[in-house]
Amino acid sequence: MLNSAQVKELFGKEAFLIGNNDGVLIEIAQKLFGKKAVTYARMVDKGGHWWNVYGIDKYYVEYLTFEGFKSAAVYANIQEIRENQQKEGDLILLKKPKVNEKRKNNYETKTENDMGLS
Repeated sequence: MLNSAQVKELFGKEAFLIGNNDGVLIEIAQKLFGKKAVTYARMVDKGGHWWNVYGIDKYYVEYLTFEGFKSAAVYANIQEIRENQQKEGDLILLKKPKVNEKRKNNYETKTENDMGLS
């Protein structure tokens, strides 16, 4: 698991300037945190804040911003906690917290399968 200082350091190591911001290619983030973690970061945000696409001519790259990178790291941390608890038989499932109405249509109505998380 990574703490916030480690995530910031890792982002600084992997990021590059793209447009006016720093970002980490989706492919690199997937290698670091897994596909499900990156899918989560992309699905929670509609784009522009946690992830984005930048293109020149007809070539485009998709990347995570620092916010999206942190989100993917958090997802990976939670997955690691879940796996450890499952191994130890201590898994506690909590009810899903209520989501504000604006995000409800963007996230809550999608199943884990829709998001590629199952």
